[in-house]
Amino acid sequence: MKWRRKDPISAAAAAQARAVESAARVEQAKHDIELRRLQVAADREAARERQADEEADAERQAGKDEKAREKRREKLRNRLAALRPVAPLIVVNGVAVYGQVQFAYHDISHESWSPLAKLGLAVAFATAVESISVYVGWHAHDSLLLKDYAGAARLRRYSYLIAMVVAGINYWHFAGEDFFGLAPTPAALTFGLLSGLSPWLWGLHTRRAQRVQLIAESPTLIDEAGAEFSRERRRAFPLRTYQARRWSIDHGIRDPRKAWEGYNAERRRARAQRPAGRIRVAATILRGKPVNLGPAWTDVDDATRNLCDGIRLDAQAARANVRRHIDAGLGFENPMVRIKPTGPIRVNATQPQPTREPLPAAERAALPAPPVPAEPTGEPAQVRTDEPSGNRLMGWLKGRSRSAHKSAHEPSGEPAQVTHETAQVAAYEPTREPIAEPTSTAHEPAQPVTRESAQPARREPVRAASKPSRKTITEPVEPDSKTSTADRCAAAFPDLVKTLGKRPSGTQLAEKAHVSPAAAKRWLASRKEQ
Repeated sequence: MKWRRKDPISAAAAAQARAVESAARVEQAKHDIELRRLQVAADREAARERQADEEADAERQAGKDEKAREKRREKLRNRLAALRPVAPLIVVNGVAVYGQVQFAYHDISHESWSPLAKLGLAVAFATAVESISVYVGWHAHDSLLLKDYAGAARLRRYSYLIAMVVAGINYWHFAGEDFFGLAPTPAALTFGLLSGLSPWLWGLHTRRAQRVQLIAESPTLIDEAGAEFSRERRRAFPLRTYQARRWSIDHGIRDPRKAWEGYNAERRRARAQRPAGRIRVAATILRGKPVNLGPAWTDVDDATRNLCDGIRLDAQAARANVRRHIDAGLGFENPMVRIKPTGPIRVNATQPQPTREPLPAAERAALPAPPVPAEPTGEPAQVRTDEPSGNRLMGWLKGRSRSAHKSAHEPSGEPAQVTHETAQVAAYEPTREPIAEPTSTAHEPAQPVTRESAQPARREPVRAASKPSRKTITEPVEPDSKTSTADRCAAAFPDLVKTLGKRPSGTQLAEKAHVSPAAAKRWLASRKEQ
């Protein structure tokens, strides 16, 4: 076999091949360097991420540990807060338990028992006895927070009773030999007092817890104590500060300045409206200032006299009203409500003068004579009557009647002045019908009714023998004439039937006709027989 010989490579081709190979190796080296650089950067980034993750994990773990520690601290604070209010109670009950242990060890356990048995019985007895009052107090505490106020109060009383019994046992055990074995000693007083203080301490804690509960529900449920004033103001104005505090409590004001200003304004207003006293009037006169004194009960101004000139009094109804209220011990109504104006009375801005009609001369002559004036005594004008001197209301009524009579006989030529009193009288609207004329029956002739016959007889004062200081008024004296009694009953009967809508009783007819109940019943019986 014959080998073929290759063609010889030229030097230029060899050099070119070596150059290409060298360039390839350089590129490979560059690629390896870049790859290593990227790998190092990736490793570095991964390390940073691992470190960040580790730090985040450590931070999260630290947060969890801190939360756990905070929870443990909060739990401890809550336990201390729950223990703080009852710590004094626990201490007091613990000392009281020692007294019960002493009592059970020396007085309850048998002498033949071993000391360990005596101690066990004493501890069990003391714990049971002191727990009774605490248990009842706890139920009272729970009931009050649940708004069972009646149940809480009842349980609180029971806890006090039990505590007093236990305190008595402690006192009796440690008391001295004197005074029947009840002589006070320091130990008896101390242990007895500590046993009795247990429910009171429970009550303090319960009331505070209830107040906190009410504030959390609504602040308006708390009764505020009013304004608090400074110590300087209390020292400078002790009485006024006390009154201002009372005023602030009454009006629900807690601002001290508003309470002080409001009380002083009300005080000045009350003093301005208060009637003037003798000392104040005298001091005002001595200072040369005008004094405005209010009118007396018996003073009547000219305007009232002129206005009464045109007014007719329903004397029967007025005296019946007065008798009914005086007998009932309630005084009497204003007599002006029984006034019967004979003409229209108007008072307005365009017509300031009241218009009225004077009574006819015959009716003026029929009016009763005025009472005899009393002798001057330096006091406000009075009118002498047969009534007891203490009955000022009746005196005032008779003073009004006297003013009306004087105005009727001596009419004033001056125009009447419109005052507050005359405006009240002018604004009156009559509600009663005029007195009806009596009707005659078949067996009794009708008698004319005059103004004098329509008025009942004047009452005479009667003093009770058993109570001289009490003043009473007898029933009006009825005329002996049988005809006048029947006439009055006959005159009142139609009005009562019309008012009541039925047949009146004897008492109602007697009150209306101003006769005795027996006479009214006889008249009704005679009418029924007819």
